[in-house]
Amino acid sequence: MPEAVNGVCSGTNSALVRISEPGGAQHLRCFSGLQQRSSNVYSMSYCINYDCYPSEFAGKTLALSTEPLLVSEAPNKTATLVTYLVPDCVGPSVRSYKYDDNGDLALLPDLPGENGVFQYPEKGIAAMSFEASVEPLCNDRYVAALVTSTFVQDDQPRVPTSSCPCWVTPQEAVDPNPLGCDGIKIPVTLETIPNWRTNYGVSYRQCIDPANFDFL
Repeated sequence: MPEAVNGVCSGTNSALVRISEPGGAQHLRCFSGLQQRSSNVYSMSYCINYDCYPSEFAGKTLALSTEPLLVSEAPNKTATLVTYLVPDCVGPSVRSYKYDDNGDLALLPDLPGENGVFQYPEKGIAAMSFEASVEPLCNDRYVAALVTSTFVQDDQPRVPTSSCPCWVTPQEAVDPNPLGCDGIKIPVTLETIPNWRTNYGVSYRQCIDPANFDFL
């Protein structure tokens, strides 16, 4: 990873990672930020190689943190999964941000979740930052994160009642076929799931036109 010049990374989609140690020394490097791999998958990675860092970092536990990385067109109503690919000597975490009323990135509170799966707000996020605690045993290793956003469809409009008739029941059939319904209609049974309190369910049978199955 090239060093940052005056704390700035150049190049398209280049991002800054801050490497620091308990004594306060820090080192700035640049890497490729979130790369869009498909319509809903982003990924990023950076390398950990002590031979690339100044000598004062040798043999120390390092704290690595990226600057907030913008998530282009942060989608609404998504289920977001963050998956880390890291060696055992790295302890990763993630933070997320949203624009405040002044147009600045504001850190969101800790999000509910576990085992690398986090529940993000329905209105989406604007940016993410990745952090890691790196043990001295790590050398020539990498930290990789895969961010997957699964879009949730908008609520579908109600089916017009004119296309959803109240079908007759087998008991109302005038000239029942072998299945007990008029004409070519077939019986469809609607059942409730048995409840542990009552230990039985309720069922209701209708005669449905097999050409469309628009029952209910």
